[in-house]
Amino acid sequence: MTALQQAVWAKIKARREEFQAKYPDGSVQREALQVHDVKQQETHHQQEREADQQYSQTADIPWPYAVYVVSNITKPEKCPACSFQGMLTCQRINDGPVTVESCFHGSLMEVWEALASRCEICGLRLDGREELEIAGVETEIEVEVYRVGS
Repeated sequence: MTALQQAVWAKIKARREEFQAKYPDGSVQREALQVHDVKQQETHHQQEREADQQYSQTADIPWPYAVYVVSNITKPEKCPACSFQGMLTCQRINDGPVTVESCFHGSLMEVWEALASRCEICGLRLDGREELEIAGVETEIEVEVYRVGS
């Protein structure tokens, strides 16, 4: 095991133990976190839908058609320490143009690279592709950059 692997697993273990001590299984606090986690996921999905609609309006592209031109996104991801929802920051691997003509048959998917992971619940922070891979987090994420239909 390399020094980096040991460091990443030590981080995960420390956060997991702190989390378990603070929020034991079956505790009221743990149940409250589970409710919060579900609401957070729903909020993220609603924000994505609103961003789709807003972009479509400003780009004069009728909803639900959407073309994303951003270079970085955040994506909900299960935390390797506490198993609650963390956020994965990703960037486009290919900065080439997305053409509308190539997208008229459903949706266009691109592969994005994960850069970092943050968990607000337990405080775990993973930086860089190597740390993410050691923790078992997928580092190549398929992102829908264009969608036709609802």
